[in-house]
Amino acid sequence: MERAVKRKIDEAWKNIKPYMNDKRVGETVRDLHKMCQYCEKWQGSGMDYEDCRDMPCFQFWLAYEYLDWESSYE
Repeated sequence: MERAVKRKIDEAWKNIKPYMNDKRVGETVRDLHKMCQYCEKWQGSGMDYEDCRDMPCFQFWLAYEYLDWESSYE
């Protein structure tokens, strides 16, 4: 993975992680839960996702969140 992309994915994780289990976050985490509920690693809405950091599906989700966040400045 290109360093710039990895840096952005890591930045997204750093900024999203504190809110992962906050019920007020809304649609963002709800979409993640819909995606993850069929995974063998899924532990329910209280999981911390540390074990998922290197999984392509979770990286894709973080990349999408970063892109959505970055696009909000346009």
